[in-house]
Amino acid sequence: MKSTAFILIFLWVTNLLLSQNYKLEIIPDALISEPINAMFFENETLGWFATSSGLYKYSNDKFSLITDTVNKELFRLNAITKAADGALWLGNYTGSIIKMEEGKIVKTLTAQDYKSAPDLINSITVFRNIVWAATSGKIIKHNNYTNKTEVIEAPENATIYTVHIDSTETAWVGTSLGMYFLQKKNKWKHFTGFTKTYLISSNKADSWALGKSSENTLLLMYKLNYDLMIFFVSVDKSRWEPMQFHYSDSKIRFYDIAYDFKGNIWFATDKGLLKYNPITGIAVAISPTEFKDFSKESFNKIAIQNNRTIWAQSNSGFLYRITEN
Repeated sequence: MKSTAFILIFLWVTNLLLSQNYKLEIIPDALISEPINAMFFENETLGWFATSSGLYKYSNDKFSLITDTVNKELFRLNAITKAADGALWLGNYTGSIIKMEEGKIVKTLTAQDYKSAPDLINSITVFRNIVWAATSGKIIKHNNYTNKTEVIEAPENATIYTVHIDSTETAWVGTSLGMYFLQKKNKWKHFTGFTKTYLISSNKADSWALGKSSENTLLLMYKLNYDLMIFFVSVDKSRWEPMQFHYSDSKIRFYDIAYDFKGNIWFATDKGLLKYNPITGIAVAISPTEFKDFSKESFNKIAIQNNRTIWAQSNSGFLYRITEN
C-alpha cells in the first residue's frame, strides 16, 4: 500500500514539473501541409518526414519536398528507415519498397515484382542488407545482395503492426494477437507474455517491446537481454526480461516510440505523449503550459531531434515541435 501511494505521489509531482518544463510550437501548414506517416532524425539538424505526397527533408530549420512528378503514386509514402550504409528505404501505399541515395531513387521493388497484392507498407527495417517490410497481413523479406524476395504470411491471421530484427537476425513481429518470432522454414512461434503487442523497437543498445498482458488488463514492457544470448542456442522467451511499467490507465493505446539521449523512452498514444524512465519503471504524460488539454490529445507519431527537442503529430493533423525549457 505504501509503495502504491508513493508511486501515485511521485506521478503527481512529476506531471506537475513536466507541465512547466516544455514549450509547444505548431509547425505551420506553409512549411509542411501533409499528415506525417513516418518521421525520424539522422542527427540534430537533418530529419525525414514521409507523407502521402512525398518525402520531406528537414535541414537547418527548412523543409524541402522530394517527389516524382511523373509517378506520384510511387511517392505516397508510409514508412521509412535508414540502413547502415546511409541509404534510405521507403515503403508506400501500394506495397512498393524504394531505396534512395543522395535524394535519388536507385532501386524500386513493387508488389508485382514479388507477386503479391498491393498493400500498405506499415513498417520497414534493414539489417545487414536484408530489408524487412511489413503490411497488415504479411512480411516482405528482400535480400539487397542477391535480389531475392520472399513473402511470409502473418502468423495465425493476425494483424501485423510492426517488424523488428534483433542482433541475432531473428525477426519479431508485434501483432493484434501478441508477439511472434520467425523460426526456420518461415514458421512463427508465439511469445506468450502478450495478448496484444503494440510496439517492438530498439535504440542503439537495447530492444524493447510493449503490449498488453495475457489477461488484457496490464501494460507490460520487456527488454531484450543480449547478455543471455550466449547461453541460449535457440530463440527463447527467457531472453526477454519483464520491466516495471507504471502507468495509471491500462486502456491507453500506443502508436509510436522514440528514444532520447538521456535514456528515456517516449510514446505517442491516444492520450497524449508519455515519457518512460526504464530505471524507475514510471511513465508520465507531459503537459506543456500552453496546452492544458494536451494529455487528452491523441498522437500517432513521435521523433527525437536532440536533447531538448521532440516532434510529435496529433491525430487531428497538427505537427508539434516541443522544446524542453
